[in-house]
Amino acid sequence: MDIADFPIVKMDYSAPYRVDFREILDGLDELFAKQKPFVIIGEGESSQEEADQSKAKEVRVEIADWANQRKALLNRWVLSSFMIISDPKKLEDMQLYAPIFEKFWEYPFVMVASKEEAYQKASALLAAE
Repeated sequence: MDIADFPIVKMDYSAPYRVDFREILDGLDELFAKQKPFVIIGEGESSQEEADQSKAKEVRVEIADWANQRKALLNRWVLSSFMIISDPKKLEDMQLYAPIFEKFWEYPFVMVASKEEAYQKASALLAAE
């Protein structure tokens, strides 16, 4: 998680898995403490190691508990998550996943084809806030 451009928070899912998921959740808690709306811009595909860990039942339960306890914060402070997917087929496939993501995380999950489109939409959303 890169917060250097807050209120735009960047997530690089293709980076080698080095961070325990709890550090990311703790980072989100720190962002909530700012009490300012933000957007997430993500790109890249998760490593197999990260994908395997996120499928572990105890990890899913811990993340779900964390999210359930913070639904109001997620809904209030995270305006949207924009996922950059340049491959048209993968973009179409991920759009099918968006409603599941949104129901779980309580904020919009929008697929975009380019970094420029992500920043344009993020900037417009933040300006409207």
